[in-house]
Amino acid sequence: MQAGGMGGDENSLEHLEFLLQNLNGYSNVKIVQIAKAVLQGSRGDCNGPHFQMYLKALDTACGVGDVRRCLALFYVANEMLQSTRNDRAWNAALASTLSTYLPRVCAIAASNKVEWNVPMNILRLPGVWRKDGVFA
Repeated sequence: MQAGGMGGDENSLEHLEFLLQNLNGYSNVKIVQIAKAVLQGSRGDCNGPHFQMYLKALDTACGVGDVRRCLALFYVANEMLQSTRNDRAWNAALASTLSTYLPRVCAIAASNKVEWNVPMNILRLPGVWRKDGVFA
């Protein structure tokens, strides 16, 4: 085990699992770390285990209707999309995969009555992605 309680090296699935389990807010540092771990571990493969682990976390958050976690994981997606802006193949694969989750996450966000700003932030991201040409 490495210093700080993280098992495995930065490109390991164990490290990514640790980061995903400890994503409990909107810390930009954690969001960037997770995006970096997914991208480096996936090496441009949306079917690879790192990206699949990220999708499992997103699927779980959607399944339980955890709007705050959905937003945090969509911020990770945003970071990945921004980081791969010049890699059209990866960006297209990533956008295609994420578009399957978009309706679920938006529905969860729209039904949230507790925190008005969380749904607004989730619903804002697709507009940013459209403007940036992610879903073009």
